[in-house]
Amino acid sequence: CPLNFYYKYVLRAPEDPSPSTAYGTQLHNLFQPINEAVRDGKLEPLGTYLSELETSWQKTGYLSKKQQERAYAQAVDTLTRFYSQAVSSSPPLYVEESFNVELAPEGITLRGRYDVVIENNGIEIRDYKTSISVKTTEKAKQRASASTQLTLYALAWQLTHDDLPARLSLQFVDTDVIGSVRKTQKGIDGIRTRLEKAASDLKSGDFPLG
Repeated sequence: CPLNFYYKYVLRAPEDPSPSTAYGTQLHNLFQPINEAVRDGKLEPLGTYLSELETSWQKTGYLSKKQQERAYAQAVDTLTRFYSQAVSSSPPLYVEESFNVELAPEGITLRGRYDVVIENNGIEIRDYKTSISVKTTEKAKQRASASTQLTLYALAWQLTHDDLPARLSLQFVDTDVIGSVRKTQKGIDGIRTRLEKAASDLKSGDFPLG
C-alpha cells in the first residue's frame, strides 16, 4: 500500500506492535533456530525451545488475561507441532536466506529473505504464517495464489538462479495447513510491471490509497 509506505517510511509514524504481530515474531524467532539446528544436526530437546518461548513471551497488549493465556497455549501447541514435524522432515537447504537483487531496466533493488527453502521434488520456497482463520488446504492455496509476497520470492529466485522454483507455499502453522502454487512467467512479468509503477509513484510523491 503506497499510503502505508508514506506513513511508515516518509513520515516515520510510530507504531506499537500488536499482540498478533508480536505472537508471529516470537514464533518465527524460534522456528529459525529449530530449522538451523535440523540442518546442522544439532537439534536441542523440545523443552529448550518451549522454555525460550516462555521467557520471551509478551503478555502486554491483549484485551484480557484470558485472551493472553489462550494465545500462549496456542503458541505452545504450534511450537510443539512444528518441532515434531521438523524432526521427521529432511533438513532444509536454506534458513532465513537473504536476497538482494537489482531489477533492470526498472532500476529497482529487491531485498528480502525466505523463511525456508526445501527440496521437495524441486525447489520449494515456504513462508510461515501465524493465523487461525485459514483452516483448509483450499483456502490456504487461495491465499498462496493471491500472494504478492510469494510472487516476489519467485522473481528473486529466478534472478539469482536462472529458474523459477517448483513451488511456493504458505504454511499456516497454527492450523497446520499448507497452500502451494507454482508461479508462472506471466505472473512474474506482471509483478515487474507493478513494481515499476509503484516505484514511479513513490519517486513522484504520489501515495494513493490501496
